[in-house]
Amino acid sequence: MAKKQLQIGTHQGTNVVSYELPTLEIVLSEKTILSQMPSRDPGSLAATFKDIWNQARISTQELSYLLFFDAEGKAIGSMHLGAGALTMTLADINIACAAALCCRATGVALAHNHPSGNLRPSDADKQLTKQLAEAMKMHGVQLIDSQIITGNDYVSWSEEGMLT
Repeated sequence: MAKKQLQIGTHQGTNVVSYELPTLEIVLSEKTILSQMPSRDPGSLAATFKDIWNQARISTQELSYLLFFDAEGKAIGSMHLGAGALTMTLADINIACAAALCCRATGVALAHNHPSGNLRPSDADKQLTKQLAEAMKMHGVQLIDSQIITGNDYVSWSEEGMLT
């Protein structure tokens, strides 16, 4: 089955460009909460992630999301990257890189939630962030931050000096 590679239209009343690949869909919108994002600092990133998060699932299932940024540092889109179970999420590095390249992002931020409320990064969390940063760097895309989100708080790799 052939997929359209590029579609221009509207989504929820805003103009969008939608890139479709066999395994993912990225929606870039002109009028979203992303356009109101004041900066790329960790607090603003966490607030934006929480705004786009499925709040009904933040305490029941691990999910992962990406935010994409252009060369001027403006947020240009978001993507639900993966879903998992209560204590783990799937996040495919290849899909993340393909999405960043499709929307011409020069920066990305990653977040996933811990339904338990525990903000401590697991070894798997650390490994995923390291692998994503390395893969993005090979494509000229900077990993701006990786965050763990809970219902009430967040931890930021950039604030903790954990991004290498």
